[in-house]
Amino acid sequence: MISQLAQLLIATLVAGTPLVYAALGELVVERAGVLNMGVEGMMVTGAISAFAVTMATGSVTLGVIVAMAAAMALSLLFSVLAISFRANQVAVGLALTIFGTSLGSYIGKSYVGMALVVAPSPLAAFFARIPLLGQLHPLVWLSWILFGATWYFLYRTKAGLALRAVGESPASAHAIGYPVIRIRYLATLFGGALAGIAGAYVSLVYTALWTEGSGAGRVRDLAAGTLHRRRLSVRRRDHGAALRPKRGRRPAAGIDVGAALHRDHRGPRAHFPKRDADAAQRAGLTWKAVHPVGQAGVMSWPISHGDTY
Repeated sequence: MISQLAQLLIATLVAGTPLVYAALGELVVERAGVLNMGVEGMMVTGAISAFAVTMATGSVTLGVIVAMAAAMALSLLFSVLAISFRANQVAVGLALTIFGTSLGSYIGKSYVGMALVVAPSPLAAFFARIPLLGQLHPLVWLSWILFGATWYFLYRTKAGLALRAVGESPASAHAIGYPVIRIRYLATLFGGALAGIAGAYVSLVYTALWTEGSGAGRVRDLAAGTLHRRRLSVRRRDHGAALRPKRGRRPAAGIDVGAALHRDHRGPRAHFPKRDADAAQRAGLTWKAVHPVGQAGVMSWPISHGDTY
């Protein structure tokens, strides 16, 4: 009985490892105030990149590194569109998912039916000496280390405090000197790197076989079934009162539904702008309110009325 429970626990840890990587990456991204719904596309791109490189070189480590680079490239594209050009984050994320899954399916056609056979690395041979838990791949152990490291970074370091400040109130973070755009870029790249590791784990460790639709399909089951459902539930919880009023009730006074649709995700306590507020007031960065003209401590560069976060 105990051995069966142990095997069930090990199987659960093996199957849940990709979700740990993807969820940790998206956690950091959302803490920075960015909603990236393209996790699935980055995972599929990382999966096929890792599989192709490992098939050609026989190195799992190199395959994981290439998967991280490929997923980070997609996350960089998302950052440029959603952060720099201020496109709708949900639309860009869904487009990234479609692009990544389609790209993975197209590249994977030449690898259909191929199985991956790689000699165990010295690190894997070291972990194999551990009783019972030695069956776990080193990437599983790494996910546990990253879990604790992410918690420590977010809640026990100054950099983690700055990242959370950018996500909770970007206007206040900018006012005290934090580079909001740079922090959001770095957080999005970190999320892309972990999504790439998640995809590499699926194709190299969990299945080690690429068939028509199975590689992308398995990632889709893992990513879409959990992460996307959570993203949509967060948006419904935060904006439900403004966007979907109950029957017979009108939206609360002073709420601009159009502005709410295009507003960044800032947590359940985010307030919506009034109709008569301009862009600078919605961002909380009116020039006279922050730094009155003629007083000391003027900003190093002015903020126009069109600048929002």
